[in-house]
Amino acid sequence: MKGPYLKKKKQRMLTYHIQNVITAMWSCARPHGKYREIYPGGFLERLDILIDFNTKRVLHLFCGSSKFGDVRIDINPEVKPDILMDLSKQPIPFEDNLFDVVIADPPYHDFPPYCFVKEAVRVLKLGGFLVILHFLVYNNPKNCRRWACIAVSPGPNRRMRACNIWRKESERLP
Repeated sequence: MKGPYLKKKKQRMLTYHIQNVITAMWSCARPHGKYREIYPGGFLERLDILIDFNTKRVLHLFCGSSKFGDVRIDINPEVKPDILMDLSKQPIPFEDNLFDVVIADPPYHDFPPYCFVKEAVRVLKLGGFLVILHFLVYNNPKNCRRWACIAVSPGPNRRMRACNIWRKESERLP
């Protein structure tokens, strides 16, 4: 279920293209929810304008309490994910090149930040989008090119985050 709150709005977002990479700064509403890691208000709606989730199969890693995505994976049984697993220790249980979009908001503390990226790229279709929201600006994953890097402000007195977006371009890039 992608979520009924993702209704397409015709709004213009101010973006810049630097070396063919979309850059922007989004001011979002402070997140409200049981889990601190919930997405900033308006984040998924803005991402939908860029990527158009309605026509894509979405894998949501570290889903937390969000109901967004066709398949949701998390380690916490309280959030009732579709698949309960530890992404730092187990491979993603899907075949290669299956999803159009993989979105992740990994834990920020006591977690190896790159441990899931290779697996996320593996299950991503060619031309698909890998989206990682984190306070790190991640390095480019193998076989992907950076498509966008967007600064996300989740409200006053909150840590800025980077929305890193890549496109899988081939199985082997130079």
